[in-house]
Amino acid sequence: MELEKLIYAILIIVIGSLISKIIGISIRKSMNRFNIHDLILDFLEDFVVVVGVMFSIFTALSYLGYQIEGLTISVTAFIGILMGFGLHDMLNNIAAGAWISAVRPFEIGDYVNLKGYKGVVKEINATNIVLIGDDGETVTIPTKLVWNAPIVRFKEKKTKE
Repeated sequence: MELEKLIYAILIIVIGSLISKIIGISIRKSMNRFNIHDLILDFLEDFVVVVGVMFSIFTALSYLGYQIEGLTISVTAFIGILMGFGLHDMLNNIAAGAWISAVRPFEIGDYVNLKGYKGVVKEINATNIVLIGDDGETVTIPTKLVWNAPIVRFKEKKTKE
């Protein structure tokens, strides 16, 4: 009887893993039409798969008779802490991007000096600002660095494209 339970537990993990992979791929395909960067899609797909595999493992352990409540809470709290630290910079960038969008200290096409980088503003989004420098190089600056920094906006607009 124990061998039969072990085989079922393994099947729970394998089938759960396959289902989570299918769900991850489906989410990726459905989000792909919104022109989301591949890096974010990869992260989202991997996250769904990892959560699905963990759920499958916890289900299999529970089926085998193990008490997993404490383990589930511990792992969930640990993942929450990791995500909090991992998302900290991204949330700071998004908040700074919202501030820049609301206050509009500069516009696309303006010639500016941000954090010591001079150039024409090519793009402003929630997480970064893209400048085309005097030498033609592209400089990407995280919005959180611009939030509390001096912004020099020159009177003369230059357009480099």
